[in-house]
Amino acid sequence: AAGILLGRILGLNSAITFLLGAFLNYLLYVVGIFYAIKKIPKGKTVLFLIAILPITMQQASSYSYDCIIIVSAFIFISLCFRMLLEKLNWFDISVLIISALSMAIAKSGAYLPILMVLLIPIISKWKKEKKIDKIAMGSFIVIILCIIINRFLSWLNEESYSIGYLLSNPDKWLVILWSTIINKGSEFFYTAFGGELGWLEINVPWWVIIILFLSIVVVCLTEHENMKFEKWIKAAIWLISVATVGTVCGGLLLCWTPISSNEILGVQGRYFLPFMPLLFWGMQTESIRIRESLYNKAIYMTVLMQPFIVYAFIAVELI
Repeated sequence: AAGILLGRILGLNSAITFLLGAFLNYLLYVVGIFYAIKKIPKGKTVLFLIAILPITMQQASSYSYDCIIIVSAFIFISLCFRMLLEKLNWFDISVLIISALSMAIAKSGAYLPILMVLLIPIISKWKKEKKIDKIAMGSFIVIILCIIINRFLSWLNEESYSIGYLLSNPDKWLVILWSTIINKGSEFFYTAFGGELGWLEINVPWWVIIILFLSIVVVCLTEHENMKFEKWIKAAIWLISVATVGTVCGGLLLCWTPISSNEILGVQGRYFLPFMPLLFWGMQTESIRIRESLYNKAIYMTVLMQPFIVYAFIAVELI
């Protein structure tokens, strides 16, 4: 919006104004991701590799508000984990609250469970010092109040038909869950790492997607990237991730999926990008350690995949 406004003020033509808007959107993404990587204590490379996935880069350079959601989520998660080690200054706290509010109002509150990451440093400080960080707790209360207001406003316009049907047919949940995982699981994975780009007509080879995924896994499991979370933090990360998947898919189940369908319709892999770092950090374990020599190789492999992704774009134009 700022780019379009600037283009109009400068009297630029439509094409240049359009490109200016996309450029400023991408610039916001780059600055936001840089800030998130700088602030997070560890896991910087995992965050970086997810940030340069083909689907992430596509959304960052488009007019999709996924750019704002991804940047807000990454910044929020980074600052929460930084709070495990030190107190935040007032600027960081302000950014934390703004990023939380951005997620709270986006996509009808589908990413609200991510905000529970803020409870991790609060509970950790209480366990160690038997006292609550007043600033962190105050921020959490402000965020929760905004969540309640947001959800209340959305419930005012919510139809109860789909909710009532699911409550009266609890067995339907299992059927929908099973059918969605079996029939759509591979599609979610494929699109989450950039398998289908553009208007879903640009198909990146499966082997490229698998290499991108395995590269992040290798980097994640090296000592260099190990977050060394306590067991209860890992459990919390998985619970938050599962809850976020539930709200994202549940929203589309209620608002997009007809009762005649046994699968959740409308879900795309890119909807999992805002909390994807949590999924990788949650799989870190002391029993599995990847040699440090593979760390750089995994990063190189990610870079080497970029020409094949570009070729997928060119191939569509040549057909």
